[in-house]
Amino acid sequence: MPERVEWRAALRTTAIRARAEKTGIAVQGQLNPSADPTSRASETPTGPTIESTLESPMGKPRSQNTFKDEQRWSTAGHYATRLSDGSRDLIAHGATPEESEQRAKRSWEAREKQIAQIAGHSTDEGLRVVFEELVLLWSTETAHLSSPVRLTEHPAYRQIIGLGPSVLPLVLRDLAEQRHFWFPALNAITGENPVPDDAAGDVERMAHAWIEWGREHGLM
Repeated sequence: MPERVEWRAALRTTAIRARAEKTGIAVQGQLNPSADPTSRASETPTGPTIESTLESPMGKPRSQNTFKDEQRWSTAGHYATRLSDGSRDLIAHGATPEESEQRAKRSWEAREKQIAQIAGHSTDEGLRVVFEELVLLWSTETAHLSSPVRLTEHPAYRQIIGLGPSVLPLVLRDLAEQRHFWFPALNAITGENPVPDDAAGDVERMAHAWIEWGREHGLM
């Protein structure tokens, strides 16, 4: 029983960490080692902000917040724009508010284009083989581990993340069939977290949320 409690607590910690990393990984499809894994406080605007609520058809942000970012310095500029659709946040910087808004819009559209290109298409057979071999290596060499953090640190797991959006249908199918611990990988690749806050640590509810997300985006 104590092991089960420890496992669920570790899952919750990993889910919170993944959510905190979202803004650093939304476009690149890889984990951002510089993101603060312990809190979202560093994302809080410190300067004047311009907030707006947007229409939210599928794939579009519901809210936009432009502010002067005095906490997270960027060579791109002092201003930042955050776009959100409830499950995904994305931040981009610019020398002016207008530039940060344009950069955020382009980043958002680039990610949507990646997902749209995958939806409804068959998976490349070569990619399937690579994925299956990496999963076999990862699951075999981590079978003795109970720590989600150590599971995600394995080189094979990181390589799967590095395969990018094209691997999403395979990851989602494996999650549905095998319940492997894909939550941080899905978050890293997509920049999203459709898991409700009160479901963090509940494997079945977390899996269900991601499976529904996959179906909504035509990936399953």
